[in-house]
Amino acid sequence: RGASPARAVALLALALCTHSCATAGYHGHIQDVAPASAGALLGLTNTIGIFASVLSNVATSAVLERTGSYGSVFALTAALYTISAACFCAFASDEPL
Repeated sequence: RGASPARAVALLALALCTHSCATAGYHGHIQDVAPASAGALLGLTNTIGIFASVLSNVATSAVLERTGSYGSVFALTAALYTISAACFCAFASDEPL
């Protein structure tokens, strides 16, 4: 028995909300630590993000072909978000660049 559609929509909305908050904080952080070069840094990080999004489509397809389940895709996504958050917390600084 699967989850109800209302529960799935609520979880998706919660995930998008937390992602939006994280993105807003990330962009604000770059503006704070490197105001003179924030535009160039945001351009660079957005370019890297585009490449990551292309690779994520390929990875999703590969995981789905191997497992036949989106559960593994969501677990991988959660793991990547957790690792990314840990790296940000470990290496981010409020000192100007």
